[in-house]
Amino acid sequence: MKCLASLALLATFCMSPAQKEFDAKVEPLMVRLRASVTNFDLMMNQITTQRQAENTYKQYLASLKVIAEDAGMYESNAKDKGTKCRLSMVYFQTMANYLNDFAQVEKIASNLIEKYRDTDALCQPIEESVFVQYLGIDRYKKLEANLLKSKNPEVVASTALTKELLAFADEKGDLNRLRSLSVTYAKTKAGARAKRVYDLRTKFILSRPAPSYEFALSDGKKINLAELKGKITIIHFWGFWCGEEINGYRDLVLKNANLVQVMGINTDPWNVTYTGARIKDRQYWWPNHFAGGLTTTVPMDFGILSYPATIIIDAEGIVRSVPGVGNWRETMDKLLGN
Repeated sequence: MKCLASLALLATFCMSPAQKEFDAKVEPLMVRLRASVTNFDLMMNQITTQRQAENTYKQYLASLKVIAEDAGMYESNAKDKGTKCRLSMVYFQTMANYLNDFAQVEKIASNLIEKYRDTDALCQPIEESVFVQYLGIDRYKKLEANLLKSKNPEVVASTALTKELLAFADEKGDLNRLRSLSVTYAKTKAGARAKRVYDLRTKFILSRPAPSYEFALSDGKKINLAELKGKITIIHFWGFWCGEEINGYRDLVLKNANLVQVMGINTDPWNVTYTGARIKDRQYWWPNHFAGGLTTTVPMDFGILSYPATIIIDAEGIVRSVPGVGNWRETMDKLLGN
């Protein structure tokens, strides 16, 4: 084992300066894409004339074109298949924002899956439902069959888990199928996640006390769902891409400050400092748990795939709304007596 570890370490040290520089650009490339999309959304909310809108859009497309070109060049030069897959995903997401043609975007996705469907690196974007976000559920289902043909059990398990969690998001999920997935794919990471989601969902039952589940918030406090009493609690799974809906939570709390409190589960993939600054700039004053991504522990424990998602616990600590079951706004109206 020591010899193998030494060889792996030696391989790292023997990597050419060009390869090291290349590897260091993979994640920044994705950061550039996120920044371009986010900045475009922010700027479009501030424009006042048609000309400003046209210029902003041209600048946005130009930035996307450069990112796509870089991703394609880096992918062709990469040695590792996992790295190639990650870069191909950057290219896909960039072109999905750049193109105004679902058929072309679907073709790019189809080629990507055909090339990398046996690669572990494909599991994360599958579970983050990246293809669904850009193609829609109907087009994704065409690609799903190809993913399920993978020779890699991790990819097959991730695809099967995502399929079931999407069903929950559409209020058609089945806990028994989720349990079956956890058994069938017990030796995979996705199978283990299926078991965690099943274990929590079977405890998180409407009209029952909230189960014990703890996570840290940005103000330094640790929250246990089983101990939330005194106010109606909204637990909001969100990201900045969710648009203006989060402002509705802010207005709701402002109008009912003595009755309602909000706790956010932010899933943006940025560092805590940057995310915290953006939250402060938007005046979202309630505490947040910084999950750091869609497939990190807290959102995956709850099986969240459709965003934004909301859990409501009443002032007595009873679960009143969970993602994929009913309308949380109607639940809030009833609890507030509206």
